[in-house]
Amino acid sequence: MSTCARLSAILLALAAWLPAADPLLKPGDRVAVIGDSITEQKQYSRFIEVYLLASSGVADLDVAQFGWGGERAGGWVNRGLKSIDWFKPTVATTCYGMNDGNYTTYTDAIGKTYRDATAAYTEQLKKAGVREIVLGSPGVVDSVTWRNPIGAAVYNKNLEKLGELGKEVASEKGVRHADVHHPMLEAMAKAKAAYGDKYHVGGGDGVHPDQNGHLLMAAAFLSALGCDGEIGRITLAADGTATASAGHIVTKAENGAVELDSARWPYVLGGDGKSPNSTRSIAPHTDFIEKLDRFVVAMPDCPWPKAKLTWGDKEVVVDGAQLKAGVNLMALFTATPFDAAMDGLHKAVAAQQEFETTLVKGLINVGWRDRIDADAASKALLQQLIDRQVVIRNEKMAAVRALLKPVHHRIAVSAAP
Repeated sequence: MSTCARLSAILLALAAWLPAADPLLKPGDRVAVIGDSITEQKQYSRFIEVYLLASSGVADLDVAQFGWGGERAGGWVNRGLKSIDWFKPTVATTCYGMNDGNYTTYTDAIGKTYRDATAAYTEQLKKAGVREIVLGSPGVVDSVTWRNPIGAAVYNKNLEKLGELGKEVASEKGVRHADVHHPMLEAMAKAKAAYGDKYHVGGGDGVHPDQNGHLLMAAAFLSALGCDGEIGRITLAADGTATASAGHIVTKAENGAVELDSARWPYVLGGDGKSPNSTRSIAPHTDFIEKLDRFVVAMPDCPWPKAKLTWGDKEVVVDGAQLKAGVNLMALFTATPFDAAMDGLHKAVAAQQEFETTLVKGLINVGWRDRIDADAASKALLQQLIDRQVVIRNEKMAAVRALLKPVHHRIAVSAAP
């Protein structure tokens, strides 16, 4: 055996002996999505929740959003712990910086204020029992629709610098960092080259993205949360049998076709594939499907140079050699058997997160809270009201969970005509 071969064998043996790293997300975790008005739009927060519940493979997760329009990092320092006390998160993501940059050219004073506040709220979250924290960089302003006189390129440099400072804080505090800024900047350039300048990624106002930009944001946070994107792998054999990875149960297999009950759903992209208010439109200009949405079917002994792949009532033709290795259904099909279930889940999560905004902004942080807290009887009554609203919120979360049922679907492979 050569030296290289012996070394490879030793490394493989060590890999088998060493314990696997603990996943960041654990069953039963409560994930708080924290940020400014972009978070309060309840789009990337909704995408994160839907993905974590339906696609991550981690059981019994709970997700709540805590966005607050116009807020800066220092704003969370002042109101944060009161806002999350009812939820008691074990995991949190944060996304500040858009307002912290003051919509002007970067200065050291701007950077220091942002850095100090980010460090302060990170410590607050740790002391509140949050086990895993992901500090997200700010996103981008759109290169065309942002109208501030200093120009988008200048402000994006400001946001980039704030992101670097946040990364420094994450390193110092021993928490994770999500680079939201650079993937959005890169995808924006690619998408505008493909669709034209009217296709905004930073939103019609240059600041608040539509679904395209929010998918990019969600992808950055999901990756930082350790999501591996391995939704499922279905393997068809020449003898008619089939196997499936965890989260998928083979209920029937014969003649190149398999029926499955899938409790782990692939993440379905939506929209017309052209407009900014479409997650599907941004997909060709980012690696979301490749990195986070792999639902693979393989036929290792495929005998045909070309094969017809049928999923539900849709068909595509694939290369036989590629099918041997495995093809990703989510990269091939724009309509799937999971569409209706995923649409229902999005609607339920949207209702849940809308209720959370009212709970946190309108009740827990009611403008005259100090006056209420100064009177013991009033304080007790308010707490009773908050407690009751939390019960209603949890009922909405239970309604979301009730939708997470296995989806029955059929995959068939045959020779292409």
